[in-house]
Amino acid sequence: MRTAVLAVHISFLRITVFILFVVGVAAPGEAGAQQLLGYEGSSASLFSIDASPPSAELLGSDVAAGLPSEIQISPGKTLLYAPDTEENELLHVLDPRSGSVVDSVTMSLPTSGFCADSPEIACSRDVDCPDETCLLSNVITALEFVGGTLYAGFTREGGARPSQLVAIEPATGEVTEVGVTGVFAPLGGLAYDQTSSTLFAISAGGTPAELFHVDRFTGAAQSIGLVTIGSLGVGGMTALTFGDDGVLYGLPNPRSERAGHLLSLNPRTATALDLGDLGVMRMNALALPEAGSWWAVLTALASVSAIGFARSRTKKLRPDGWQWKLGASRSRCPRLHG
Repeated sequence: MRTAVLAVHISFLRITVFILFVVGVAAPGEAGAQQLLGYEGSSASLFSIDASPPSAELLGSDVAAGLPSEIQISPGKTLLYAPDTEENELLHVLDPRSGSVVDSVTMSLPTSGFCADSPEIACSRDVDCPDETCLLSNVITALEFVGGTLYAGFTREGGARPSQLVAIEPATGEVTEVGVTGVFAPLGGLAYDQTSSTLFAISAGGTPAELFHVDRFTGAAQSIGLVTIGSLGVGGMTALTFGDDGVLYGLPNPRSERAGHLLSLNPRTATALDLGDLGVMRMNALALPEAGSWWAVLTALASVSAIGFARSRTKKLRPDGWQWKLGASRSRCPRLHG
């Protein structure tokens, strides 16, 4: 029985390797390259991105999306969510294959804005006033699903107060405040690392790019460091996402000298690499591709094959765990037997 199970999993692994070869040859860009979705809010355009070497291909545009600040794929990877910064209370639902708006939900954002004492202040300071001569709007600037919860970075235009972490119910638009981050800048992107159960955030706006990890239960953010490439700081960033390959990707601010380039970041040190020019100057958001993209399918196949093979090999072996020896490396899997 054990031999038959092992044979099945070896066959599964062979099939996976064959598909990797076929798709790797047919796919644009380098074989095995991570694919992402990118969004240019100024033109409401959705792009397919190859990370290595960096390139972008237009999938479609829909001006009904307004001016999205961020995109986020649903847990099932079938829908794309995009908060509108022209109509701040709208959360658009996009088709991840074309960028077309398929639905829109009105969000119940926290108390709208705050005021300044006079128009001369130009809404750049948080000074309460009775006559409300200058009202600042609330806006969602970043999104990330953690399980079934859609977390968001929430700020008040003008940046005079620290940003907040909130949770959005996509079906109803209900917004629940989680807590204040302590970051006096909008959050340009959120990214969740499943391996470490850590939520990361990047600062946006006119401030130097800084990487944080965020407590998703309190909203409190702790700085990892300013984002640097070599010895130089990155002037500003506007997007953050983990690829299926485990790499943390980001985009520079469209107004920075690296606008249109794709970056990879070390989540432990905030150091970054410039992977190259995507050819789209004002791209401002990143997300994983839809379910059914070749990279997502292959990742799932490889994971299922590896897990299934490990379980079949460890089911009836020593109760203190199975040891796999490959060269000089050795690992223990004490929880896989059962």
